[in-house]
Amino acid sequence: MNELHSLFDRQVEYLRRQQGERLLLLVPRFVRTVTEEPRFTAIADDIVADYVRALTAFADADRSLAQELLSLWRTHGEWFTKAWVQEVAKERTKPEWAAVYGGPPETLPQRLARAGQHELPKFEQSGDPSAIGEVLPAIGHWMACLKDNQSWTGDEAMANQFMATVRQAEADHERALRAFLVVTRTHPGAAWNRLVAFAASLVPPREVHAPDDDGWAILEKYTRTLDQLRVSNAALKLGQYDHAIGDAEKYRERIIEDLDLFSEEVRHRIGLRLSRRALVRRFKTRCERFDAAVLRAAIANEPKRKPEDILTIALAKYLFDQGLNPLFNAEIVKLRPDLFDSTGPFAFYVEAKQYADKPQKLITKAAWQVWDTWNELDGQYEVPEAFLLVFRRGGPLVVFDSEFVRAGSRTLYPLLVDIAEPASKGSRAKQGPVHITAADLSPKDDAK
Repeated sequence: MNELHSLFDRQVEYLRRQQGERLLLLVPRFVRTVTEEPRFTAIADDIVADYVRALTAFADADRSLAQELLSLWRTHGEWFTKAWVQEVAKERTKPEWAAVYGGPPETLPQRLARAGQHELPKFEQSGDPSAIGEVLPAIGHWMACLKDNQSWTGDEAMANQFMATVRQAEADHERALRAFLVVTRTHPGAAWNRLVAFAASLVPPREVHAPDDDGWAILEKYTRTLDQLRVSNAALKLGQYDHAIGDAEKYRERIIEDLDLFSEEVRHRIGLRLSRRALVRRFKTRCERFDAAVLRAAIANEPKRKPEDILTIALAKYLFDQGLNPLFNAEIVKLRPDLFDSTGPFAFYVEAKQYADKPQKLITKAAWQVWDTWNELDGQYEVPEAFLLVFRRGGPLVVFDSEFVRAGSRTLYPLLVDIAEPASKGSRAKQGPVHITAADLSPKDDAK
């Protein structure tokens, strides 16, 4: 993967050197590089998946708090609305009461119905998109307006319960919002999404107008793409009106900041995957160069044990000596992956197989096992990659035609460890190589 590091760094540095609107014009080139190289795509997909999970947590918090406020409203909404009407009737010189903070109390259920439906800005950092964040100031305003109403002051216990529930929602929302803002302002997934949005905006989406569109409908469709139009006009030096022309230098600063955030995470993940792949490949080299005879002898000396277990334990010991903590054949989510280590930021999963005769069906079946196990592991662990280690004890040489196999956000790395007797190799081999294609190793329709 060193060439992957080099390729990525060249693309990043080339984009960083561009000035003004030229940088905007070349963002699509960088995005294409990431989306067309499968290994970059896998890393970008993992980053975005992490980001989406964080956004989903905030949306879930918004929906949960909305349900709490709706429950409060079902208990207290009738008297609260009645008290509000009484107070507004006293203050006919203050018609703005009904409009301040989005409307009167009876609008609360409708406004809470959109909880969890968050639309984030394409090119800027997000504020608070939540329904709770919108209605809490309104509730506070309504409560202040009713502070002298008899319905409020006449039942202290009821008023205290109402205020305590609202205050708890405020505290819980504040905590969830802070976590959300940290994510949106620092997560490389947010940065990547903005880079993709910049790239897509050079040619904004087509406006589609119906014959019966009135002026308001036409204006609404125009404003829907206005942010993208501003980016395009800034990059191409187009646009007749100031409101439709963005600031190219401001966009450049945003892009460079996002590029730095995203690229640093990609380098980190390349390094993490490189280090794991390097460990497994070094184990392969060690076995083939130094330990082949030792491993063959260990299998011969313990005929009652499965050869596969002896070889897998050898890998487990090696990985342990390198600082990992692999579990051998342990029950994980009701399955038993050969080796599994969940102690790092991403879980480490290995299936090991061995053959001494015909390998093709065994390897194909092993790949199916990996994908099926992966589906179960993915519910509880972050497992972006897995290794299928195949030990050759005899039989034909296996040649994997593809270095890796991609399926969604997952990458499977197959690797042959050749510990067969020297007499069965090279010019003395009795059978030609067996080629295993990417299709042979790909998940079937029932795998994710």
